[in-house]
Amino acid sequence: RARYEAIHDNADFALLPQIQRDAIDGILAQLAPANHLTGVGLDAIDVQVAGHEGLIPAALAALAARQAALRARYEAI
Repeated sequence: RARYEAIHDNADFALLPQIQRDAIDGILAQLAPANHLTGVGLDAIDVQVAGHEGLIPAALAALAARQAALRARYEAI
């Protein structure tokens, strides 16, 4: 809501042609759901982010193991 008001209530916004103001209003309306996240919604996002962050060390370890295996194969040749 604050983002909408900051743009929509700006004096320069009023100077734009109506068609441009309508286009901007349409884009802001599409963004509106993201501006109204509740604590529950934000908590769900935090859980997802934490879960994905937990995958990063495992992925890096798997990559290092794969690299070591390829190096060993190469050296064996």
